[in-house]
Amino acid sequence: MSDITNFPLASAIVVMCGAPCSGKGTQCQRIARATGAIHISTGDLFRDAVQRGTELGVRVKEHLERNEFVPDNVVTEFVMERLLHPDIATKGCLLDGFPRTADQAKTLLRTHGGRLTPLLLDVPEAVLPIRAAGREINKNTGEIYHTDFLPPPPNTPTFHRDGDRNKAAFKKRIAVFRDQLRRTLPLLPNVKRIAGAQEPEEVSKAVMRALADASAGAAAAAAAIAAAGASEGGGDSEKGPGTCVVCCDRPANFLVTPCGHQCGCEECLCKVKESSGCCPICRVRIASLQKVFRVAGPDDSPPSATGAVSRASTTDVAFHMDVDDLIDFGSMPMQERMDEEWEEWPAFDASAEAGEEEEKITLLVSPEKDVPANGASSVNVCVRIAVPEVKAREPVDIACVIDTSGSMANKATREDEQGRVVEDGLSILDIVKHAVKTVIHTLGDVDRLSLIGFSDNAFVALPQTLMDAEGKELAVCALENMQADDCTNIWAGVHAGMESLRDDGTPRRKALLLLTDGMPNIKPPKGEVEELKTYFEQNP
Repeated sequence: MSDITNFPLASAIVVMCGAPCSGKGTQCQRIARATGAIHISTGDLFRDAVQRGTELGVRVKEHLERNEFVPDNVVTEFVMERLLHPDIATKGCLLDGFPRTADQAKTLLRTHGGRLTPLLLDVPEAVLPIRAAGREINKNTGEIYHTDFLPPPPNTPTFHRDGDRNKAAFKKRIAVFRDQLRRTLPLLPNVKRIAGAQEPEEVSKAVMRALADASAGAAAAAAAIAAAGASEGGGDSEKGPGTCVVCCDRPANFLVTPCGHQCGCEECLCKVKESSGCCPICRVRIASLQKVFRVAGPDDSPPSATGAVSRASTTDVAFHMDVDDLIDFGSMPMQERMDEEWEEWPAFDASAEAGEEEEKITLLVSPEKDVPANGASSVNVCVRIAVPEVKAREPVDIACVIDTSGSMANKATREDEQGRVVEDGLSILDIVKHAVKTVIHTLGDVDRLSLIGFSDNAFVALPQTLMDAEGKELAVCALENMQADDCTNIWAGVHAGMESLRDDGTPRRKALLLLTDGMPNIKPPKGEVEELKTYFEQNP
């Protein structure tokens, strides 16, 4: 351990990620001894709380006895409170077993983003059951040993955790970890990957090298804050791709359709498509994979603002020319066909002078292949939409009115390719939250958003708020706090949403989005339609 001593972590929070039995506990113990940092193991702390019969212990006992993870809110509340203690601020800490979920990661980023140094101990899954079966723990100190690879000293009192030798329970823990890692890893900033199958001493040296390389000052803080802001919205367009969530090594330069998650490299996503067939992030069925190309950046020239669109700028957007040729125009080369269609496409009239007349959105529909003279029963077509360059648009006010009644907690179902009704573990409210997050991150700094929830009655989760970086963070936080409960009073929600959009004298477009799963079971005396008419008469 001489190579890793006298290396203070100061106020840094090291997030030690890894599968069960990947060596998180062992490495945290070794690094804590070498640096003086505080080792926070949620599992050990919860087990100690159960043994001492504390209030926390009573809350988590039943989950630990079933070898289940403790609920998010309990874990988050406990860890957030512990991170406020003075010893963490002066010595730093090693988080062992937290965060395990996306919600935990988001909370950690919002409160301590500038202090995080995430590490991932990468151990082949085939090794994990072997480690689990031989794991021994010192009853007095919590030191971790292995019967074959790192035996305890003679006469050391040790015990085995029941879940380690229960093959079914351990297999479930691995599956849960794998699923949660896909959701948490993209949220954490600058994750350092450590080969965890080496000898413990070598792993410790690799961990310390990673900590030494990680900038613990202003640069790390800025990167963490930027990652926290990008965690929900896909990040800045000038930022390069993140890391593949499967191999945690290569750039994530491919996205999944139809969900749109840019989450992996080509090799890994192809394997995922062939195996589970589901997006690693949201578990939506993969229709296809699309390579993502960087088309603009801080050093690139800005787009033309002349109003006319050149032929070169039109063809530049066709990233996969060989694929686009076949889909759009059969075997005819792209440029040749575009030259042929040019005069028939007014929006692309290069001879028109800028500002001479207002440009309009135009539509071109072309058959995928030649249609016989006698017609055809059906034919695939390619639809191409030309949207003129817009210098600025009018600011908008949006009110998202969200059903939070009890039925929204039901699992969201869909039909698979065989016509079977299946579900992916998401509730209807989870789907709605995902949709609203898309709205949030589509809006610009001058746009405003309000969030209204309704069950028995309506409540304002977020008043009309500008969607700058701070406003978007507030909106996402308010959205995540919505929980499903009680009955459905749609009119109360709609009325509260319209009230949040009441005209304040500024020329802004306004829209109300109603997101609900069904019919109301609480209705106004005159019915929704009559109430709506009355409202518009009173508020023209």
